[in-house]
Amino acid sequence: RLQKEIKSETMHLLWHPTQTSWDPNRPPACVNFWVERGMCLNNNICVQPKLMWSVTHERNLHARELNMSAEGAPDFIELLGINGVLKGQPIDRRAHPFACKQKCFLIETRNQVFLFEAQTVAERDQIVIGLRLLVARLVSMVMVKDQRVVKEYFGSAADEVPGEAPEWAT
Repeated sequence: RLQKEIKSETMHLLWHPTQTSWDPNRPPACVNFWVERGMCLNNNICVQPKLMWSVTHERNLHARELNMSAEGAPDFIELLGINGVLKGQPIDRRAHPFACKQKCFLIETRNQVFLFEAQTVAERDQIVIGLRLLVARLVSMVMVKDQRVVKEYFGSAADEVPGEAPEWAT
């Protein structure tokens, strides 16, 4: 049940971008956070499922301009690239000065760490458990070549068309 909720709901979190020497003043941002299914294309190429997030507000909204640049594109982590989903870890205050440790969780990849903050400790715990189960199930299904992985984690290009099929097609 928890996996279905994680895969189907958009969560509202606080993302703490890592402070760097070339960009030291990055403020936390409210984000929409969701799991996007992978896609199997016609030529047997698959796009991996991803964990995605995008900032919930638009800059320069007062100018009534849509942000169509690559800067406005959602950030993502491929699910198979996640090494760990951790809670209760010490927070490097130089990299994440505003994070509340009790409500934060880390997502580790091979060469990056992403820090998110839930609204409550209970919500954080539920997200952490759900993401761990989601990634573990995907990895185990891929490793044993379970064909159900396609149904659970991938969709076809036809599944992504908005709207409903006409009566004559059903």
